[in-house]
Amino acid sequence: MKFLHQFFASLMLTLLIALPIYAQQKSEVEREVLVFFNTGIDADAQGRAVSLSSPLDSVLSRFSLDSRAITSAFPNFRKSDTLIMAENRRAIKMPDMSRVFKIKTRSIQERDRMIEALKKMPNVLFAEPNGVCAPTAVPNDPSFGSQWALRNTG
Repeated sequence: MKFLHQFFASLMLTLLIALPIYAQQKSEVEREVLVFFNTGIDADAQGRAVSLSSPLDSVLSRFSLDSRAITSAFPNFRKSDTLIMAENRRAIKMPDMSRVFKIKTRSIQERDRMIEALKKMPNVLFAEPNGVCAPTAVPNDPSFGSQWALRNTG
């Protein structure tokens, strides 16, 4: 009986510590905007935005933000990853994900207004809210635990 009390006490303590951290991380991500720019912005080696176009700078200033609010969504993406050779020797051109940036806003309402402003810019392919995704089901493949390339759960 004492073991059960200790187990539930440690479980509750873990949840009390972990849940606020998860909630804070989730709320930060929910305030971010993902934007694919055709032109008008580049990132440095650390993924920070450089050389902003004047229309983008004007949108940011409307929301009292500057270039520090923008970072590369995929800082480790290499331009060489945009060309893939298929088995039949056919070249497949993939999107240049180095053109996708994250913009951090202060609230979800500000995020929504920023998305509308960014969508009106001619050099923006898409602007959408960032989000958190988690699996909701366990695979029903009986050999799942034997597959070496996956993060196994059992």
